[in-house]
Amino acid sequence: MNFFLLGKGKVGSAISRHFNIIGLPLSHLDIKKTDRNIAGILFLAIPDSKVAEIISEIAAKFKNLIIVHFCASLDSENLHLLHPYCSIRNDTDLGKITFTLWTKNPETLKNALKTAQIKYFHAGANPSPLYHTSAVLSGNFSQYLSIAALELLENEGFERKVALELLDQLMLSSLNNVRQGIKGISGPASRGDDTTIENEAALLDKKNPKIAALFRNINQLIKEALKNGTIFGK
Repeated sequence: MNFFLLGKGKVGSAISRHFNIIGLPLSHLDIKKTDRNIAGILFLAIPDSKVAEIISEIAAKFKNLIIVHFCASLDSENLHLLHPYCSIRNDTDLGKITFTLWTKNPETLKNALKTAQIKYFHAGANPSPLYHTSAVLSGNFSQYLSIAALELLENEGFERKVALELLDQLMLSSLNNVRQGIKGISGPASRGDDTTIENEAALLDKKNPKIAALFRNINQLIKEALKNGTIFGK
């Protein structure tokens, strides 16, 4: 099985690094210069906005390539989507990640992914938009709010190293609490401590009113979720 890669960003760099670690050959695809008769698996690691266009171009020229892309926000019916459900950096160890595989024909990729030592869970033929939404909520939003917390700690005089250590232990404990569902949420909203919520929101008003509004709204949502036992309903 031959493996090809198109893309030099974070995902592309992580794929190159992974193949180098496991000692498996990986060729970089040049659409203009590569022979039309090549066959194998192509990992398409390019910006989401270009995926649909490039897939059409590659599929028209390289009939024997099986294209695997990483864009969870793209309608992937009749395509092969391999989604990491995590943030990828250049140095991310892909051998430690479980991907979700979305395709009608998982058997097409079974042997190739095994050879490439990529762990995956076949999740279905095509993800709904809310699958990607869940990744944005759990990844991008939690990261943004954690950076906001980091800035607050540093503004309060904590050295960055100490602030990061504190955030690490809090985020790890919060992740463990996620396994308990709504009941695992702690903090002033879980105690019904509206006075603390409003006092802290008032301080945030002076720094960033939009964050203050978000602080109030999320605490209200937490209170409602604890009351209902769910966020989105059954």
